[in-house]
Amino acid sequence: IGRLRQENQRKQQLYSNWMQQDVSKSDLLTAIAGAMPPSVWLSEIQQQEKDGLVVLKGFSLTMDEVSRLVDQLTTLPGCAGAELKDVSRDKKQMLQFEILLKYKG
Repeated sequence: IGRLRQENQRKQQLYSNWMQQDVSKSDLLTAIAGAMPPSVWLSEIQQQEKDGLVVLKGFSLTMDEVSRLVDQLTTLPGCAGAELKDVSRDKKQMLQFEILLKYKG
């Protein structure tokens, strides 16, 4: 339990440090949340600092909603482009997608 607690504290500190490095990161996360259509949800967000990319992975009920999300993301302040990298159907016929968001922050 002690090791798990230490690992959890380490992850919380890393997250806290990441957020403090640049306030615009929290603004970006808030903007992404505001751009989400109702039938789309994210399962993962990754930032690739060296490339200025944010990778969004998630699920949707329809392709129209995924397209809508990509369109919404391109209008975010600081966004230099959004691209649908991959889309497929899982065993439950849900769409799984991966979007690359180029961010100037």
